[in-house]
Amino acid sequence: VKLEAELLSDGRFIEPLDSRAANQLRFRGENNITNRSAVVNLIKMAEGGKGRYVHAEYDLQKDFDDLFPGVKVDVIGPPTIKQYSKIKRQRSEDKNEFWLEQALNKNFWALQAETAKSIGQEKKSKQIIRENPFPDAPSFDGENIPPYTRWFIRRLRHLRGNQLLNIVRILDRAMNNTSVILLFEISGQKMLFSGDAQIENWQFCLDNPETMEKLEDTNLYKVGHHGSRNATPKTLWNRFKNKGLDKNDPKRLKTVISTMHGKHGHSEETAVPRKTLVTELKENSEYTTTEEIKSMDMPFVDVEIDL
Repeated sequence: VKLEAELLSDGRFIEPLDSRAANQLRFRGENNITNRSAVVNLIKMAEGGKGRYVHAEYDLQKDFDDLFPGVKVDVIGPPTIKQYSKIKRQRSEDKNEFWLEQALNKNFWALQAETAKSIGQEKKSKQIIRENPFPDAPSFDGENIPPYTRWFIRRLRHLRGNQLLNIVRILDRAMNNTSVILLFEISGQKMLFSGDAQIENWQFCLDNPETMEKLEDTNLYKVGHHGSRNATPKTLWNRFKNKGLDKNDPKRLKTVISTMHGKHGHSEETAVPRKTLVTELKENSEYTTTEEIKSMDMPFVDVEIDL
């Protein structure tokens, strides 16, 4: 987005974009992220062709064979729009999969309203940009522009910028569903890492019998999205064969959750981690949480698994 804004602004690509829209794109694309340092670090790590933009069923094995011999990896998600078109929309509720039977996600609808309001305000802007959108073509100047063409010029100047801004806003709302879901297998032990993937991301594998069969005998599950209500589908949880085993059974499912109590959510219904999910994890798995951390001098928890 930042690069696109620069191209649009200096005239190297299509037509010059007015500075107001260009600045918004630069800000949203580069600065308006809460984890900017992590993003910059990832970009640096991916330099020299080391990075991979992956999706469900992407073949990462050849890379792992060179770097981590003996480690098998499957990319479970996210699906592309072509693979699963429903990922374009986010569900506000799902009585069968969410760890919450009632109450809508109020934040979701608030974000939609805020987005609509900001887009509406931009459309009502009366700012007049005088730069010529076609610098090499004959044109009218200043007040001599025919009235019937003024609306076209103004809309043309803002169209590309507004399209990009809308795309960025949509991505902001759906970033969790671009999270990569990885299944690692080492010496017969399966470890499932799901990032912040939400139900739309998960649904692609829930509908795939072959993938669900792979996940059934998971030995370690990194709980998704800090234990939110829509990141560990109940269908997935119910398919885990190693949950509910005796506490002394070495095959008992291990679950790990990275979270801090009271950091997200405005009520019991929206709080993360979700209480009903945590209760289930504690009762039916060997549960470990970062809430156990006593000092930031050692900001981690140890989990052992036999390989």
